[in-house]
Amino acid sequence: MNANLEEAANIAAEFVASLDNLPNETQHILAEIKHREARSQELQQEMQKESAKYIRHSMRSSEIMTLAEEKEALAQQLVRLIERARARLDYDLNRVLVLQGDEQALQASYSLGSSARNAVQQMTESLRNAIAIPDAPSPSGVSVGPAQKKRRVTATASAGSIKLPSPAPCLQAPTGRVSDQDEDAEGEEDLEDATEEGGDAEDKELYCFCQKLSYGEMIACDNPDCRYQWFHLPCVNLKPPLPDSWYCEDCMKKGLGGQ
Repeated sequence: MNANLEEAANIAAEFVASLDNLPNETQHILAEIKHREARSQELQQEMQKESAKYIRHSMRSSEIMTLAEEKEALAQQLVRLIERARARLDYDLNRVLVLQGDEQALQASYSLGSSARNAVQQMTESLRNAIAIPDAPSPSGVSVGPAQKKRRVTATASAGSIKLPSPAPCLQAPTGRVSDQDEDAEGEEDLEDATEEGGDAEDKELYCFCQKLSYGEMIACDNPDCRYQWFHLPCVNLKPPLPDSWYCEDCMKKGLGGQ
């Protein structure tokens, strides 16, 4: 009985001894918790500051975008203002040139602006350089009619491959049979009139069986006394390539072209 009491007393003493270090351990752990809580609060405060900064930056960025859109709108308004002023300048300048009798101003009035006119002039110059190639001189005593016909058909094909502001029907318009030198000079003048004025306004002569103005590709009758002279290809049922020698139906009835 006494032995049991001693053992119980020893157990109680050991338990009380084990509690001696408990307050220190508890205090240490609570201190660690407090430290971590303080750090958490510090981080939260920093995050709040950064969040406020980000919000301010976002608002400022939105304001910057709004200002950029306003600047773009003002720039577009400035461009429209300058374009209207330039268009008014071109219009008034053209009126002054017309009053002074400048024929080129009449053509310029149909263009869309100086840049468009420059582009048209460049294309016209390229077309003129590509077509204005003199033919080889024909032997003496040989009719130059077929050579003239070939040259006009070639000029028509070249002109068809380049888009011009207005049609140029006078590229195939007849000018009669003359010498090679006069023919080339006249052909260049016809081409210049066609490219710069969009057609020969003075050529009012009627051609072909249909008795209409010249237009599109045409072929000349090799009879120098033919009363029709030139014919539209659809009217005589012809298509390229054209023959070197050709007589119209009216001249063939007179016995020409069958020799």
